[in-house]
Amino acid sequence: AIGSIAERSPTAAAGALTHLPAGAQAPCANEIANNWAKQNYADAKAWIDRLPAGNQESARFHALQGLIESNPKAAAQELTAQTSTGLQHNLATSLARTWAQEDPRAAAEWLRTPASQSIQSLAAGPVVEALARKDAHAAWQLVQGMAGSDAYDPSLAAYIRTQSQESHDRLLELTNGIRDDATRGQTIALIMSRQSANTPQAASSLQPDADPK
Repeated sequence: AIGSIAERSPTAAAGALTHLPAGAQAPCANEIANNWAKQNYADAKAWIDRLPAGNQESARFHALQGLIESNPKAAAQELTAQTSTGLQHNLATSLARTWAQEDPRAAAEWLRTPASQSIQSLAAGPVVEALARKDAHAAWQLVQGMAGSDAYDPSLAAYIRTQSQESHDRLLELTNGIRDDATRGQTIALIMSRQSANTPQAASSLQPDADPK
């Protein structure tokens, strides 16, 4: 009920919140924060600052989720400037996925100048994947721009995932650039799975040679 009220009038929902049992206030505050942020993030933020201290972090998380849905660019600015490291890590992927689907080029530009390496690393995969589906060349340039950073592995893996029309030999060659063993292994497994689906006999050719005995 509070959520429905918040969609129509966040201030009315906030007023009703005080009449709820203490145990029900935190989840309802999250609903209010989410809906309010979609309409007016500044007002939502000011209201959250007046909540009991124990409810504020969760309400900020839900408010930023609402802002991501309504205005990803503003959410990116807020995420890097005004929030805790924990919120940044929890929301970076969601922001990247939403923004990249809406405007992959704008998301890519943001990815090039992130406020932190950790945000860049978490956001790289969704942004590169969305951009590559529209402009593979631009996505490849973005991947190369990540070289030397923690974002390079997830960005390269994401690029490879989109290149289903590329030859398997070329894709396997590209996986050599992935430094993390787990990420490289997962990416190779995907390539092999695709090859198996297309030509089952050829999949065996992608298996590494057994060690000589």
